Order: sequence, then structure tokens, then C-alpha cells
Amino acid sequence: MGQRPPHRPAPPGPAPVRAPTRHLTRGPQDWPEPKRPVQTDVESEDDYEYEAVTGEFAGIPISEFVWARQHNRRMVLVWVAVILAITGLVATAAWTVGSNLDGLL
Repeated sequence: MGQRPPHRPAPPGPAPVRAPTRHLTRGPQDWPEPKRPVQTDVESEDDYEYEAVTGEFAGIPISEFVWARQHNRRMVLVWVAVILAITGLVATAAWTVGSNLDGLL
């Protein structure tokens, strides 16, 4: 009764990582400098870094986006009107057939 229970070893810890974590770039200093195109005319550094293009997105004029958006709105309205007209015609036909069912049979 005065005996101690046998000593049990502690469970093993987590297995070691097989593949080390890959190093990720953290900031601008970790990125390589972009290769600059050969400059034939005199351009300043600011012109190379940033070309201010107003009124365009991805080379497409904003007016084209506005036109496409208006066109899509019109098409939605046309389709809603067509669906409502077809639904009204089907409802009218069903009403007519339902009210004249005795005469048809």
C-alpha cells in the first residue's frame, strides 16, 4: 500500500516542422528595383514613377463606363416591362378561359 504507482513518461511533444516557413517580403526595401526603359527624351524621375491619367480606368475612358451603365439600366427596364406584359397576357388568358369554362366544355 505504500508503493508508488509506476512512473509514466510524459506524452511526446508536437512533431518538428518538416518544411521551414518560407520567407515573405515585408516592405518596399525587400522588393527589387524595377528595370527602367531606355529613355530617348529627357524625362524626370517623377514622370516615370507616376503618370497622372484622369478620366480613365485601365485605359478605358470613364465616359464609356457611364454609357455602359446607362445602357444596362435601360435594358433592365425594358426586360422588366416585357416580363410584366407577358405575365399580364398570361393572366388575362387564364381569366378568360376560367370564366368561359362552362361554354368550352
